[in-house]
Amino acid sequence: MKKTLILALASASAGIACAQDTVIFAGAWTSNGPAADNTPLSDQSQPFLYEEGNDYAVIGKVSNTTYNPWADITGGSDSFTFSFDLKNVDVTVQNSQWCDIFSLKLSNGSKLQLQINQVTQKLSLYNDDADGNQQTNAQIVDTTLTLDSFSDWKTFSLVADADAGKLSIYLDGVLVSSTADSTWTGSSVSGLQFGSEYAGTRKLGGSMEINNITLTNGAVYPTPEPTTATLSLLALAGLCARRRRK
Repeated sequence: MKKTLILALASASAGIACAQDTVIFAGAWTSNGPAADNTPLSDQSQPFLYEEGNDYAVIGKVSNTTYNPWADITGGSDSFTFSFDLKNVDVTVQNSQWCDIFSLKLSNGSKLQLQINQVTQKLSLYNDDADGNQQTNAQIVDTTLTLDSFSDWKTFSLVADADAGKLSIYLDGVLVSSTADSTWTGSSVSGLQFGSEYAGTRKLGGSMEINNITLTNGAVYPTPEPTTATLSLLALAGLCARRRRK
């Protein structure tokens, strides 16, 4: 599985004001267990499912047990970046046509939610108001992604840039969707939940593997990971440069 850089964690439970580009929530797992600096969850009865020897955790519903971990967040800024690795999304939607991979509660009471449509298998980003209603001018972002996009490990990133008034979605560092939206600007993340609408009933009936979760203050735009061909060309260029110097 590919590795994602995890920045130093400032615990979300500490309530300390965070500087730009500071990680305020983190979760990572290796075959030796959870990372030592994982952010504590607000409800230990809703953990990530981790089994010894796996280099990932699981969210959703497994063997009739629900794993929808959530946490309250403090110290956030109005620009933020939310990133994680995802694989093997197996979905059974409960209670509606839609279910949530994640839900970010914002300080203005609204929620940014990555949702799966049971019929089309497509992923969209919704912005619901404090009562769970879709905002009339809210962003419904067609991510152009489907469940098949995550048959192998992929890094999903949501960049909320308050200065630009823009939401951008990246997959493995490549921009797949971007849109202007003002419904969330001026708000910071105050809570997050996986596999469910935050404190709601719209839950993920299936499961998915997840790792390398980071919620970071500031709009941190990712860059594509170099391909094997790119690395080979760089190595060849370096070899040619050495020969010219001789």
